[in-house]
Amino acid sequence: MTERKKKSRAPKEDASTTLARERTAKAEYRTELAQERTTKAEYRTDMARERTRKAADRTLMSWVRTGLSLVGFGVGLAEIRDVLGGEKEWGRPETIGLLFICLGIAGVLFASFEYMSRVRHLERREYAFMKGVPFAVVIALVIAAIGVFALVGWFVQFLG
Repeated sequence: MTERKKKSRAPKEDASTTLARERTAKAEYRTELAQERTTKAEYRTDMARERTRKAADRTLMSWVRTGLSLVGFGVGLAEIRDVLGGEKEWGRPETIGLLFICLGIAGVLFASFEYMSRVRHLERREYAFMKGVPFAVVIALVIAAIGVFALVGWFVQFLG
């Protein structure tokens, strides 16, 4: 009977050892999966940073195009009297043209500074949402003010 007891105990020990080995293997497998997920997450984060950098590049190029358009439009307004053969005194079209030229130059300069700031934040891995009024809103409000200035000038000339 003592042999039976020993034999019956041996399979129980083997079962518990087998169970422990299976649990260890499962834990190691889960650890490997977690490491793989971490590696993939880091890769996705790097890809997201690269996409954000490219978006900043596209935004800067868009501001450069907009600034160039504003400068070109301003030059056109400033020179319109020369083309039409009108008086060459300082008047409303020249003033509005000069405002558009200044706005285009300011837009490109401020967009460049904003771009450099965002890229620095990305490189430091400290990127956070920047608070404040978006630069596009400021430009839109200035263009609206120039439009109101031109409209008031036109009404003054029309009524006076």
